[in-house]
Amino acid sequence: AGVGVGAAAVWAARPRRAASGPGGAVDASHPALRHGMPVGPRLRAFQDFVVAFDPRTRNPLWALERITRDSTRGPGDRAGASFREDRDIPSRFRNKLSDFQQSGFDRGHLVPAATHRGSQRALEETFSLSNISPQVGKGFNRDYWARFEHFVKGLARGSTEVFVVTGPLFVPRREGALGGAGGGWRADYALLGAPPELVAVPTHFFKVVLVDPGPGELDAAPAVGAFVMPNEKIDPKRPLSDFVVPVGALEAAAGLEFFPALLGEGGRGALDARAAELKERLVAKGYEIAGEAPTAKEIKEAKRKRDQMEEDDNGMDLSNIITGKRRRADVTYAPAPAPLEENNVDEVDDDEEAEFV
Repeated sequence: AGVGVGAAAVWAARPRRAASGPGGAVDASHPALRHGMPVGPRLRAFQDFVVAFDPRTRNPLWALERITRDSTRGPGDRAGASFREDRDIPSRFRNKLSDFQQSGFDRGHLVPAATHRGSQRALEETFSLSNISPQVGKGFNRDYWARFEHFVKGLARGSTEVFVVTGPLFVPRREGALGGAGGGWRADYALLGAPPELVAVPTHFFKVVLVDPGPGELDAAPAVGAFVMPNEKIDPKRPLSDFVVPVGALEAAAGLEFFPALLGEGGRGALDARAAELKERLVAKGYEIAGEAPTAKEIKEAKRKRDQMEEDDNGMDLSNIITGKRRRADVTYAPAPAPLEENNVDEVDDDEEAEFV
């Protein structure tokens, strides 16, 4: 016991060195850390985005991208890009090309390629498998989710910059009475590959979108909104408002704090209080990720209304994450091309997906 006390006293008297760990920094001279701290998620920094890769699920834990008007256009051409394994992650911990072969799932980008065309390098980096999760192809990755990505990309047209955190969720389902009369929950999701190096298939995906309106805007507070979608075929007629969730609830489910330098507890609470308002306003204004192809007359009329519509916002807030400074009464999408029939192919080029009209 005396040795232990002496060792503790020596440790306490040493100069403190900070060691980074999950959720903060700890004293690197702590005696328990003599042989190093266990290594979990790997941080991977690319030109336009950063990924925290989870070696347990072999999925990105989250991917954080910065989108600007310039990043969405440029010389980047996905014709020269191909999916590749991230060699900076040890082989036994990373997802592999072979995991997706004949799996029935697409290699789904968390940071979309079409949003980062500022350079060929920026575009090609989105094809690293550390930015990829298994996604249902037809009806989701190639359809509703692709349209949602295109929608988020469009937010950069009327703002200085947009920050987006995208990630997977493994949402449990309620199942009978587990461990008592009160019932319980069970996690149930598919796994790809071969043990012990299995790739988990997320049940859901989330996006948290922060729009910075930039200087010169009245009451120019950033807008933040959170969305969660199931990793399954989604009816194209379902409105986007169905997938709006409170930021705080998503943080609890994902185990992540989003934009901590911006959102304190007060700000987060205010966002959550306005989440219901966002849903109502989206429904009222008909913002959907679906719809019939508009006629030329309808397109012309929608543009006329957009140009004439006066601003009635009192600043950029949660309720404007969709509308921004481009509020319109008739926003719709042209239908996407016929979905690909084969799984495990590269995702549909975003340029071929639904466009704003």
